[in-house]
Amino acid sequence: MSDDGTGGGIRIPSMLIGQTDGNKLVKWFESASDEDIEKLVLMSDFVLPEFDKVSWDFWLTSSSDRALTFLEDFKDM
Repeated sequence: MSDDGTGGGIRIPSMLIGQTDGNKLVKWFESASDEDIEKLVLMSDFVLPEFDKVSWDFWLTSSSDRALTFLEDFKDM
C-alpha cells in the first residue's frame, strides 16, 4: 500500500494491565532468551460488557480546530 499522505495522524492504541499480569510479563522477559523474545507474539481481546456500551474520554487542546470540529460533528452521538 502506498502512502497517500493521510497517515500522519495515526496513533497506535495502548492499554493498561493490572500489576499481577504486568509482573508475570516482567518475570518472563527477565528470564527469556533472545530466541524466545524473537518468537514472542502478544495478543489481546477486548471484551465488552453484556450491554455493549463503551465509555470513553476525549481529551483535547482548546486551541485545536480539528478537535473542536470533531466534537461538533459527533455531539449528537
